[in-house]
Amino acid sequence: MSTESIGRIDWEISAKIEADPSMRSLVTAYNALVSPIANEVIGSIRAALPNMADVAGNMSAGELIAGSYLAALAPASFGGAVMAVMNPGGVRSPGFTSHPPPPARATATSPTARP
Repeated sequence: MSTESIGRIDWEISAKIEADPSMRSLVTAYNALVSPIANEVIGSIRAALPNMADVAGNMSAGELIAGSYLAALAPASFGGAVMAVMNPGGVRSPGFTSHPPPPARATATSPTARP
């Protein structure tokens, strides 16, 4: 049982809810179908890109995310975007960091850096 609006999971209630075997089977089947896409490496970074902002509010992790949005949505067939922004609080801690070396990012883990 998850209450996303307040960001908590009630483990006591969750333990009392019996898992539906047919739903578990459905989720397992879909996980198998999307696994090749979800595990595809879509990029890697050569240096840490933290979510620490400078005095102007710029941060390397936010610039990477906004640049990715712009690259994806710039073609006319995807909307013809001419700019993309990321608010300073929009990058989940700690950004894209790992020591050493920075990680490759797979499709399934890419959204974990943003809300």
